[in-house]
Order: sequence, then structure tokens, then C-alpha cells
Amino acid sequence: MKKIHFNQQNIQIAAHLYLPHDFNEAQQYAAVICGHPVGGVKEQTAHIYAQKLAEQGFIALTFDAAYQGESGGKNRQLENPYQRVEDFRAAIDYLDSLAYVDENRIGILGICGAGGYVIHAAIIDHRIKAVVGVSAVNIGDLYRQGWYGDNQATASDQTAILDSIAQQLTAEAQGAAIALSPWSPESLEGINDPEMREAYDYYRTTRAQHPNAPSQGTTTSTAVLMSYDAFHFADRYLTQPLLLVVGSEAGSAWHSQQLIKTAAAPQKELYVITAANHFDLYDRPDAVNDAVEKIVPFFQQSLSGQCNRTLA
Repeated sequence: MKKIHFNQQNIQIAAHLYLPHDFNEAQQYAAVICGHPVGGVKEQTAHIYAQKLAEQGFIALTFDAAYQGESGGKNRQLENPYQRVEDFRAAIDYLDSLAYVDENRIGILGICGAGGYVIHAAIIDHRIKAVVGVSAVNIGDLYRQGWYGDNQATASDQTAILDSIAQQLTAEAQGAAIALSPWSPESLEGINDPEMREAYDYYRTTRAQHPNAPSQGTTTSTAVLMSYDAFHFADRYLTQPLLLVVGSEAGSAWHSQQLIKTAAAPQKELYVITAANHFDLYDRPDAVNDAVEKIVPFFQQSLSGQCNRTLA
């Protein structure tokens, strides 16, 4: 693994580049960009998938989203979905600059919120030749419909949230401290939902806690997220091979179930891992290995196999 940086609209993005064990700079390789969940960083689940892909002969790239982790940008912990998509496109620009990456064999993998962002990126950037979503979430639908897709809030309820955010924006413009909201529970007190307890376990304990991932976002980001749709025009422009991997017990599985029905891709598959929940696919060895056993041949086929070309 090599620590590298690339620029996205004058913001320096901190990244890790994973190389195959038998890496030969005189060859060209297929490459896969692995995106971390909302509230996460590259050193958490994204690095697990990147490392396993590199072990199978791919170049793999992980990075911290702009405004997060070790990447630059202010305000810190900003979660702008359009910015997140541009991060992925800048990562493709970086890979395109490497002589040992085949520009025609670049795939993309996103976990949780990044699983939605990679769909959006693939819709608008057809340099991406294959797409994988792991526990994928369309974060706009999550805000509108809730974790399980059954939110009963009315439009007026949600408009009241926007009114509150407007007041916070005004306060911050006048010098108030930037408000932050948690992405995962800050304690288990009063938390009965099993997956929210799992979120706490992942982000708030030694299981995967990382000093660069406070699991917080700017409160005012909510206004953009509420109106965002990562899957907009997937029925028209998402034509690349698509693999969606979900756990059978994941409350978020409905995002992938809806997308697999509407995506325009002629080659598409929803792969369900029995007895796994949303967060099991982050780092539980059995669930991750099951996912990788499906993901590797998908990328091998859709990125024209592991036939790495030698440069003249």
C-alpha cells in the first residue's frame, strides 16, 4: 500500500493505493476505486475490500472524502453528495494518469452511502466500466423514507426541518459555531433497533473506531441530502455491469431491491448473503469473504479479466 494524494477542485484528497503482490510497473492492470461509508474513512471497511481486490491482481484505490479524514477542505465533516461524486471522478482522473492502469478497465465499489454515490458517478461518468454496491444506500431516500423505507413523516414535517436548517445557516453566517449531528448513535441508551446498535458497535468501539472518523456531519448538510437522489436517471444512463450485494437481514436492503428493478444495465445482479445485516458486510469475515467471492469474478469478467497487458 502506498500513501498518495490527488486534487479535486483544489482540495487535496488523501488516498491509499493498493498494488498486487506481483506488481510489475511495465504491465497494465484493471483498477477498482473503493468508497467508504458516510461518516467513515478509508482505513475502515473500504480498505478491507481494497486489500482483498489487490490480492486478486487488481490495482485498488481508497480515499477520504473531501472535508473528511486526512483530506483537505473546510468546513470539516461536510457531507455534500455532489462533492462526494466529484471525489470519485477525480480518483478516476488520478488513475488515468498512471501508465500501469488500463484506462478502459476501471471499476468502482461503494459501501453504504458510497454505494449510492458510485451509482450516481457511473450514471454521469462512463469511464467507469463496472459498478458494485455493498449494503448500498441512496442517502436522499434514507432521509426521506427512513432506514427501513417506512418513514411516515409528511412533506410539512420535512419542510419544518428545512426551516430549522435555514435558521442554523443564518446563525453560522453570523459567526455561530458550526453545528454537527451524529451519523451513528453516540451511546446505546434508548437504542433498541439492532442495526443501530450495530452502528454504534462499529463506529464507537474498538471494533472499527478510528480517530479520523468522528461519525459526525455538519447539521446543515441535511438540507442538501434531503433533496438528493443518487439513483436519478439510473433507468436511462446506468448501463454498465452492476452488482449489488446485500445482507438478507439488512434494513437497508430495499435500496438495492429498488435499484435492481430500474437500472438500465443489461447485466445486473442482486446478490443476497444469508443471515447478514447491513454492518456485517463492513468487516465480519464470513460475510465479507462471501461478498468478495462474488465481487472478484464480477470485476474479472466485466473488466475483461486479469489479463494484464505488458507495456511496449
